[in-house]
Amino acid sequence: MDQLLQVLFTGLSQGGIYALIALGFSLVMMSTRILNLAHGSFVLFGGFAFLTFDGTLGWHPAFAVPAVLIAIALLGLATERLLNFRARPWKPVSLDTAVLTTLALLVLFEGAAFLAWGPDPRRAPAIHAGVFTLFGAVVVWQAVWMLAAALAIALGLHFFFRRTCTTRGSNWPWSGARYARPKASWCGCIRNASPATCWDRCAAIAANS
Repeated sequence: MDQLLQVLFTGLSQGGIYALIALGFSLVMMSTRILNLAHGSFVLFGGFAFLTFDGTLGWHPAFAVPAVLIAIALLGLATERLLNFRARPWKPVSLDTAVLTTLALLVLFEGAAFLAWGPDPRRAPAIHAGVFTLFGAVVVWQAVWMLAAALAIALGLHFFFRRTCTTRGSNWPWSGARYARPKASWCGCIRNASPATCWDRCAAIAANS
């Protein structure tokens, strides 16, 4: 029984990471229909940014984590602006062009990370070190905070897409007002905010994982 609980808690901790990555990936895919191949780079930069703030600069995690989320959210916003640099309301960017652009950004981001942090694997310090025993299974505190963050983000996104005016103008529960602009305008919704907010939230979620 103890071994079963140990495997269960370990699987939940690892699954929380994949859930956060998939959540950010599907957020952009369902809201803009763009396959963001550079999403993994947001995870990469989030980890290395935390390593820099917390390990190299010596920031407390209470300051390092918000700084990482803000920095990677700005990177996601810059990615969205780059994809739609030549787009117009009457002529959006083609999906093929957008996907190839994210592929190019993936190569660019990975090369930049290689130059900035080197090729060797590095491990950041835990936000909350230590373990505790639950029904005979050893649980890492870091995994508890990870699962709590995944649950909080999932509930926050559910509220954002179901209850806020930014996304109520579409027939899709996951979609923003970009593909239903007349209806969004009648509802008084923010028609142009959804794509950008999806990209920066996608990046922040990836960084949090």
